[in-house]
Amino acid sequence: MTHIIILSICLTFNTIEQSNPSQQEEVLDSINSLHSKKKFKQLYDYVNAVDKSQFDQNSIYKYHYWYGESRRRQREYDSASFYFELAYNQAKSKDNFEWQTNSLDRRGSVFRARSAFDAAIVVYLKSLALKNSIEDKNRELIKSIALSHEFLGISYDRLSKFPEAIDHYKSALKFDSASNIKSRKEAILNNLGLAYFNWAKEIRTKPHIYGVEQILGRSNIIKNSLNCFYYLKRQELNTNGKIDLYQNLSAVFSELGSQDSVYYYANKSKKLILNSDASRLKLLTTYNSLGFYFLNQQKLDSARYFFNETEQRINNSKSNHDNLKMSLYSNLAIYHKHLNQYDSAYSYLSNYFILYSKNINEKSESEVNGFTELYHSENKDRQLASEMFSKQTAINAKKNTQIIAGSILFVVLGGLVFFIQRNKVIKVESKNLVLSYEQKVDKLLQEQETKALDAMIEGQEKERKHLAEELHDRLGSVLSAAKMHLEGGYDNGLAPEQFESVNKMLKQAIDDTRQISHNMLSGVLTKFGLEAALYDLKENVSSLDNLKVTLETKNLDKRLDIEKEVHLYRIVQELLSNTLRHANANKFDIKLQKDNTELLLHITDDGKGMDNINKASGIGLKNIASRAKKIGAKWNLTSSPGMGISATIILPI
Repeated sequence: MTHIIILSICLTFNTIEQSNPSQQEEVLDSINSLHSKKKFKQLYDYVNAVDKSQFDQNSIYKYHYWYGESRRRQREYDSASFYFELAYNQAKSKDNFEWQTNSLDRRGSVFRARSAFDAAIVVYLKSLALKNSIEDKNRELIKSIALSHEFLGISYDRLSKFPEAIDHYKSALKFDSASNIKSRKEAILNNLGLAYFNWAKEIRTKPHIYGVEQILGRSNIIKNSLNCFYYLKRQELNTNGKIDLYQNLSAVFSELGSQDSVYYYANKSKKLILNSDASRLKLLTTYNSLGFYFLNQQKLDSARYFFNETEQRINNSKSNHDNLKMSLYSNLAIYHKHLNQYDSAYSYLSNYFILYSKNINEKSESEVNGFTELYHSENKDRQLASEMFSKQTAINAKKNTQIIAGSILFVVLGGLVFFIQRNKVIKVESKNLVLSYEQKVDKLLQEQETKALDAMIEGQEKERKHLAEELHDRLGSVLSAAKMHLEGGYDNGLAPEQFESVNKMLKQAIDDTRQISHNMLSGVLTKFGLEAALYDLKENVSSLDNLKVTLETKNLDKRLDIEKEVHLYRIVQELLSNTLRHANANKFDIKLQKDNTELLLHITDDGKGMDNINKASGIGLKNIASRAKKIGAKWNLTSSPGMGISATIILPI
């Protein structure tokens, strides 16, 4: 239907033998309407169908301008540039400043689209000079001046001429505010913040090209970048604006070394992308930042996950992500270096330099093509273009020479570093191999010793159990019977003093038998668990006047495996026995607590301590170590003369 309407307009237009200004304006209004509605394909068809001979000399430049714009929208940049130049020259012959600047601005956008930023700057500066020459500046003209400064800022930014870019962005903000027309303040501030950030980053990486003043002022440059982004943070941004802001803040804090903030903003951008209809390509920058964050934290598994995600998404994308690839390859080179994988690190570093060289060559080629076009197309600017062309050619030649020399040097040094590192790795591996065999021998000896100790401990347990049963069943019952006989003999005339003496002795023998039986195999431990058995042990030992035993427990709501409880109980008994026999201590403290992952047993006394634990002999400490190992616990004993002992047993649960 649209094509029918366009064809009808064109047929009507072609039937007019001699057009008049009103009809020309009507056609131009139709073109402008299609452009404002962003119907660029229809604009392209419509402009093609118009007979340009119907335009007179007073308006033909408007037709050529729109013809160039229709080509620009379809990325036919050569044709677009030609018609914008034609429109500019025709408007200039009629002294029409508005259409001169319109044509120059559009031609500048063509150069920017082709990455010919130096050529774009020449055209934008000419347009800006024309605008500034007009004395009576209305709001539309002030807005147009703001756009010229913004486009100049972008062009200088792409050439890494950050001070110039910053100056033009600041001017753009000033004129944008003065125009009061559909402000672009947020976009300009975002670009300004990035320009400050990239400038600070370049000062850090290339200090040799800057003076002392810039190097010392780098912190203020980063601060200015942060201020721009913090201002934007207070604004009402759309989803894409927030994502860009969080990614930029993450990058700035990475430059500042504030890793917590890097993760915070990168993670916020990730969540926002995943929970919105924003392009998933935005995840590339975020995932690369998260990978670099985890790399700095030495969390290599997490770093590898995000680097893999970034690499896969880049490979699956049809867009050009060369700058992001360079950052990713640099990060992956560092990642593999951490793993001592020098082959992979060298490969990624080589890919980085290949892309770096490619970008410089493409950029240089675009600049030369842009200057060539200026040289051939604009007679009055030929001298300026020629000078810039020669200058750019010399710069490119120097850059290419530096790149080639740098690449050769990089390959030579890289190979040298690789072989040095490789030899180091081989030496380390050989040394580790010898150590491995030595450790295997030590391990076999330790295992034999452990087995012997385990067998001894198991024999002791059986012996103790048997002895406990014997004491209880035989000696205990015999002594109890003797006591009963003596009590009965009192009625037959046994002297009271003799009776009382024998009775006390027998009572003491029964108590001793019970105590020995309890020490050998605690029935409380079997029936009620470790906490109750330790409490019972505390009560029995505390009855002695010379040692105070304390017990503190926490979160012991469930019992452990009976084997683990027996070993822990025996460890406490062994340490308590050592304290009673050797320490001359007044206090013996037991602390037992449990959380979701481990049980902690901590024992201290205030005895005389030991001078050198490593040289301490006796089967007691070996038994403790063997018991701890058997139940998978870690144990540690510290002591020094006069400071008592401190033992810690940690059992995973």
